[in-house]
Amino acid sequence: MLDDLERRVGELIDDLPEKEKAVLLMKKMGGMTYQAIGIMQGFSDRYAKKLVRKALDTISAVLEEEDYLKGGRLNYA
Repeated sequence: MLDDLERRVGELIDDLPEKEKAVLLMKKMGGMTYQAIGIMQGFSDRYAKKLVRKALDTISAVLEEEDYLKGGRLNYA
């Protein structure tokens, strides 16, 4: 189950629009601050935060639709 989930999350990240993908990876994998991301990408830290939230919402919605998540929690059934 977790291997499938990890694979699916990777696919969903790959399918994100480039800006969302880049910002999400900088924040979640690179541990960068929103301010640093904004400076690197040439936009505000608020916009960087908005893009991360949008990416996470997209991924969560698909995972919930595909029964990997139920109410924001992993579904181990």
